[in-house]
Amino acid sequence: MTVEIKVPAVGESVSEVTIEQWLKQEGEAIERDKTLAVLESEKATVELPAEASGTVKKLLKKAGESAQVGEVIAIIDTEGKPTVSTTTTAAPKAESKPAPAPETKVEVKAPAAPAKSEPAPAPVSVSQPSIPTRVSAEPVDAGGEEEIVPMTRLRRTLARRLVEAQQTAAMLTTFNEVDMSAVMALRKEHGEAFLARHGVKLGFMSFFAKAAVDA
Repeated sequence: MTVEIKVPAVGESVSEVTIEQWLKQEGEAIERDKTLAVLESEKATVELPAEASGTVKKLLKKAGESAQVGEVIAIIDTEGKPTVSTTTTAAPKAESKPAPAPETKVEVKAPAAPAKSEPAPAPVSVSQPSIPTRVSAEPVDAGGEEEIVPMTRLRRTLARRLVEAQQTAAMLTTFNEVDMSAVMALRKEHGEAFLARHGVKLGFMSFFAKAAVDA
C-alpha cells in the first residue's frame, strides 16, 4: 500500500512553499509522525511529518524546488522494506602526533682564565631539546573568494516588504511652535510654593497635561 504525502496548508493566503530539506531519502525507513521534510513559506518554516510508517518509495521534488499547497511531493510504501541503511559508523580519525624533535647539543665554553691562575675547566656539553614546530594540515583560506547563496523564500518576502514600506511610508517630521512665555512666568511665580507644599519641582508636564485635557 502506498501513501501520498502532500503539501499541507501552512497559512492563510499561502499557496506555494519551498522544500528546504529532505530528512529522509528514497529507500530509507520512516516512522509515522516523524519529520520527513522541512518546508518554508513566505511566513514561516514548518516540518512535514510522515502520515504512515514504511519506506520512502519516491521523492517527487528536490531540495530547493517549489511546490503548490496540496501537491504530492513524496510517496511512502507501507509494506516496503528499506534498501538504504540509515546507520553509518564513522571511522575514527587518526590523531597525528608530531614526531619527536631531535636533540641539539650546545657546547658552552668557560671564559679564559687570567694569568697565573688555575687551569680553566673543561667545556661542558649540554643537551637541549629543540622546540617542535607545529604544521597545520588544513589549507589556509586566502579570503578572496565569494560565494553567492540564494535567499530563502522567507527572507525574500521580508526584503520585499521592507522595500515596499520604505517606498510607501510617509517619511516626514512635523514641528509645532508654541508661545510658552505665560507658562514660564506662572511656573516662576508658583514654583517655590509648589516645592514647599509637595516636595517636588513644578515642571512643564503639568501644563501639557492640562492643555491636553482642555483640548
